[in-house]
Amino acid sequence: SGELSHVPEIQFELIALVRASFFVMAILIHPHARERMEERETSKDEVRVTISQGERFPAKLGRVGFKRNFPFESKRDGKFFRIKQVVVYGVEEGEDFLVITVVVKYF
Repeated sequence: SGELSHVPEIQFELIALVRASFFVMAILIHPHARERMEERETSKDEVRVTISQGERFPAKLGRVGFKRNFPFESKRDGKFFRIKQVVVYGVEEGEDFLVITVVVKYF
């Protein structure tokens, strides 16, 4: 019965716990990011590896980005690509990381 009672609760999906220095970071997936992962054919494992082993960079609106290249060596939309680049954007929430969206590029 609060002011935001009409706003549905968002369910985040926990996909990994990653050891980072002296703490364990939970990686949470926003429903929007989950939809982008499905339509862009990116796995939870690729997102986890991108965050834990990829290159970190600052993004717009105080967000954080991570990118990592994966061997692809396959066709997509009739064209052959050697590399699949996964780019993850999100926000740090304390010791956790909330994935907001995922972008995939092929080279």
